[in-house]
Amino acid sequence: MKNKAVDLGTVLTAQLRAKKDWRRRQAALPFARKVEIVVCLQKLAVEIGAVMGRKPVGMVWRLTSGKFRKSMSR
Repeated sequence: MKNKAVDLGTVLTAQLRAKKDWRRRQAALPFARKVEIVVCLQKLAVEIGAVMGRKPVGMVWRLTSGKFRKSMSR
């Protein structure tokens, strides 16, 4: 019984460390990339809402700068 508690603590510690590392990497992304991620999430929300039969609540930002469009095609 004691081994399971130790294993759970080890797993939890590893997961928390990985989560902290992922958040640090996300925070280090350039601002333009963060905006692209927001736009992609907005598109997903609209698509999911359409499938669920809901009216669009918001709108998807339109990126008109060539700089954003080039980096989105990665």
